Amino acid sequence: MACVTPSLTLTPRQAKDWFKAVLAYALAVAFVFSPLASWFQPRTLPNIVLISTILNPAKTVGNFLSPMLILLFDLLVSAAIWAFLQTVCFDSYPVMILVVFGDVYFLAIVRSMNHGRYYVSAYVGTSMAVNCCASILGAAGTPSPDLRTHFDVLFLRDTVATYFIGVFICFLVNILVFPDFAETRVRERLTGVVPKLAQLSAAIWSALSGNLEDVSASISEERLQLVSFLQSEFGAIDAEIAQASAEVSYSYYSIKNYDQLSRRMKSLAAVLFSLQSVLAAPESQRLLSSPEFQRDVSAGMKESWLLLDARCQDTFKAVHTNLGKMEFGATENLLQQLEQSCSAALNEFEKHQERVLEAIWDEVNLGPDNAFALATMENWERLLQIDFFILATKEFASDLSLLFNRTNGLVGSKKRFRIHINQYIPGGSFTNLLKVVKMEFGTLSLPTLRQNLAHLKDLLLSPRSIYGLKSATAISCLLLILVTQPDTFKHWYMTGATGNIVVTLNPSLGQTYIAFFLTLLGAVSGAVLAFCSVTLFGKDSYAHVGAAVLIGIPFVYLMLFNRGKTTIAGVLAILAFSNYICNSYANIANPAFDIPSVYLGKVVTVITCSLMFSIVLTLVVYPALARRILRAQISALFLNLNIFYGKIAGITYSAGPSTASLNVEDSEIKELRTMLFSQLVALEPLMIFASAEPRLKAPFETAKYRKLIQSMYKLLDRLECLRLSTGEKPFEGEVLRLVKSSRVANSRAHLIETVQLLLCVYSATMTTRQKLLPVLPSATRARSSVLHDFVDIMVEVARQQFPEHPGPLQDGQLMKRSTSRQQLVKKLNRENWMRFFSYYSAIREVAQELDEVAVDLKGIFGEYCGVFDIRRSEDRDQFKIVVDDM
Repeated sequence: MACVTPSLTLTPRQAKDWFKAVLAYALAVAFVFSPLASWFQPRTLPNIVLISTILNPAKTVGNFLSPMLILLFDLLVSAAIWAFLQTVCFDSYPVMILVVFGDVYFLAIVRSMNHGRYYVSAYVGTSMAVNCCASILGAAGTPSPDLRTHFDVLFLRDTVATYFIGVFICFLVNILVFPDFAETRVRERLTGVVPKLAQLSAAIWSALSGNLEDVSASISEERLQLVSFLQSEFGAIDAEIAQASAEVSYSYYSIKNYDQLSRRMKSLAAVLFSLQSVLAAPESQRLLSSPEFQRDVSAGMKESWLLLDARCQDTFKAVHTNLGKMEFGATENLLQQLEQSCSAALNEFEKHQERVLEAIWDEVNLGPDNAFALATMENWERLLQIDFFILATKEFASDLSLLFNRTNGLVGSKKRFRIHINQYIPGGSFTNLLKVVKMEFGTLSLPTLRQNLAHLKDLLLSPRSIYGLKSATAISCLLLILVTQPDTFKHWYMTGATGNIVVTLNPSLGQTYIAFFLTLLGAVSGAVLAFCSVTLFGKDSYAHVGAAVLIGIPFVYLMLFNRGKTTIAGVLAILAFSNYICNSYANIANPAFDIPSVYLGKVVTVITCSLMFSIVLTLVVYPALARRILRAQISALFLNLNIFYGKIAGITYSAGPSTASLNVEDSEIKELRTMLFSQLVALEPLMIFASAEPRLKAPFETAKYRKLIQSMYKLLDRLECLRLSTGEKPFEGEVLRLVKSSRVANSRAHLIETVQLLLCVYSATMTTRQKLLPVLPSATRARSSVLHDFVDIMVEVARQQFPEHPGPLQDGQLMKRSTSRQQLVKKLNRENWMRFFSYYSAIREVAQELDEVAVDLKGIFGEYCGVFDIRRSEDRDQFKIVVDDM
C-alpha cells in the first residue's frame, strides 16, 4: 500500500474547521474531568467524547444539522429498544440476540444508503444495543445502586444524557465558532463559477475566429482543465444545495432559487463543454487550421467574433454583479447587443459554409464519380462541423440570456428566514423500499407465491442486505461471547470491540481491507499515547485535557483532510485515546481494574482480534469484492447510456404535436444525464478499494480500468453533444422526409441498431468477463453509410438544378425544386437543415468513441482468435483494393 503523505497546505476555512474539531474534542474531555461529570455514572462518560469525534462539528451548518437530528431521533428509538430488551427479553438470551440482530441489520442497511447522513446513528444505535445486553449480564461496569430489576433505568438515563451532552457540545461549536453556512457557500460558488464560464467561452470564441494559437493542443489542454474545474464545482454546488436545505437561513434566495440558478449555469456549461469536446477532435483542428478556412478568415470575421466575446463578457459581468452584489449590473439593451453580435459572428461563419457548399456543387457538376471523392467527402464533413458550431453558438447565446434574465429577476429580493421542512421527512430511499415491499407482498395469492418468494430471495441477497447480515452476524457473535462467558467479556473490556467492528466492517472487501491497517495503526497509537498520559499524570489529572489537545491536533488533521486515506486512522486514534483515559478515570476507585500496562495489552488484543474477525467474516460470508461491484456498476452504466442514446435518437425521428421536446430542462432527460454523471463519479472509490483487494490470478488492472472509465466520461460528453445538436423539437418537413426515405432510413436504422448493440455487448462483457470477438460491428462505418446515402440523395437533388442532368429522384419528390443553386444553398442554411447536419456531425464523435471502448475492453478481457486471420495473399490484395476505392 502506498505511503500517504498529507499535504500541509490549508485554506483559511480548513484551518477554522481544524480548530473547531480540536476544540470540540478538548471540551468533551474537559467535561469528563469537570465537577459536572459527577452527575452521571462514570461508565457513561466516554459517550461524550465519542459523539464529539464521530459527529464532528467541523462541517457546514446544514451538513451538521441533518445527521444530528437523525441521531436525536435514533437515540429515542434506541432507548425504546433498550427498555424492551431489559423488561421483556432479559430472561431469554436467544430472543435478546434475535432482537439485536434485527436492529443492527436495519441500521447497517440504512447506513449503506447514505453513509454521511446515517453513519453516526448506526454507530450509536449498535453501541447502545450491545451496552444494554452487557448491562443485563452485569458486564457493563458497576451496576446502578438500588437496582431491583433487570431494567437499569439509571444507566439508560445517563447513557442517553451523555450522548445528548456530546451532541450539545458539537452543536455549540458548530453554530458559535466560525460558523460555516452552506447557503453562503452555494452563493459564493455560483458567483465564482461565472468568471470561469466567461474564461472558457472567450477561449472557444478565439479558436472559432481563426486564431491558430487557440487551436493548438496546449491551449486545448488549458480549456480541458477549465472543464474539469467547472465539473467539480457543479458537483460541489449540488452537494452544498442539499446541505443548505437543512439549514434555517436568513438569505435573499430560497433553495428553489439556487437550484434554478444551478440548472441554468449547468445548461450553459453543457454547451461550452460540447463545443470544447468537438474543438478537441482532430477533425475540428484540421478544419480550423486548414488553408481554405484560414483563407476565409477576414478582418470582419475576426472583428465579429471579438465583438461577440466582448458582449458575452459584459453579460457575464452583469450576471456576476447580480449575484454577488444584488445590484443591477447591466444596461437596458445588453441582451439586444448580445443577440446582434451573435448574429453578426454567425453570419461571417455561414459565409464559409456557403463557400463549402459551392465547392461541393462544383465537384458534383464535374461528374458523378466526383460526388464521393475524398475531397468532396471532406467538404461534407466540414459542412456538418460548421453547422454544429453555428447551432451550439446560438444555443449558448440563448442560455446566457436566460441566465441573465433569471439573475436580473432576483435582484431586489428581500432577506427572509427560510426553513425547508421536506429535508426532515424520510428520504426517497425509504419510500422506494416501502413501495417495492408493498407492490410485491401487499396481496399474496397462490399464482404469485413463487414470484414473491423469488423476489424476497433477491432482496435478501442484494449487496445492501448482505452487508446488513454481515454486520448483524458480527455483533451477534460478540453477544454470544457475552452470554456464554460474561466474566471474560467484562475483564477483557470487549464492549470496545463494537466500535471497531462498526468502523471496519464495510460493504466491500476493499474497504475493509484498507480499513484494517489504518484502524489498527490508529487505535494502537491512540491507546499507547493514552497509556503514556496516564502513566505521567495519573488517572484523574486535568493534564489529560492538555494531552487531548496535543494528541487531537495531528489526528484531527488526519481525520478531516486527505479524506478516504487517513480518516479512519485519525478517528480510531482519537477514540482509543479518549476511551483509555475515560475508562481509567471511571474506574479509579475500582480495585479490580487492571494496572495501565495490563489494560493497554488487553485493549490492543481486543482491537487486533476484532479486526481479524472482520476480515475473516468479509472473506468467508458472501465476499463482496469491490472489483465485482465495480464491473456490475460499469455494466449498468453501459445500459443507461444505451437508454440515453435511444431517447435522443428516437426524438429526432418522431413527429406530431404530442412529441415532447428534448430541452435540457426536461426533467426525465436531466435526471438521466445527472444520474449517469453521478454513477461515473461513484466509480472512483470502488477503484480505490478494488486496487487494494488481494487477487490470486494477478494484480487488479487499475490503469486499464481507469482508461475505460475515462472513455465512458468521453462517451457521455459526446452524447451530450448529440443531444445539443438535436435542438428542442423533432425533425420535420423536408428533413423528416429525407430521414424517412428508403435509403437513409435503412442506413440510419442500421446505425441506431449498431450503437445499441455495441452498448449491450459491452454491458454483457462487463458482467460475464468473456473475451470479445476480434471484429465487432463498427459504429463509425455505420455512420459513414448514413452519410454516404445522404450525400447520394443530395447529389441527385443538386444535379436537378443543372440543365444537363434533369430527372426525378429515386425516392420521389423529397424536396421542392429550387430555381437555382444559390436558392438551394440558402435552403440548406436554414435551421432545420443545420440541425440535421449538426446531428450527424456529433454522431461521428459518438461512433468513434464507442469503437474505442471496444479496444479498452479487449485490453482488459482479451479477444478470441479470428476466423479469418489466415487469408490467401490474393484475397488480401483484393480486399485492399476495395477499401482503397471506398
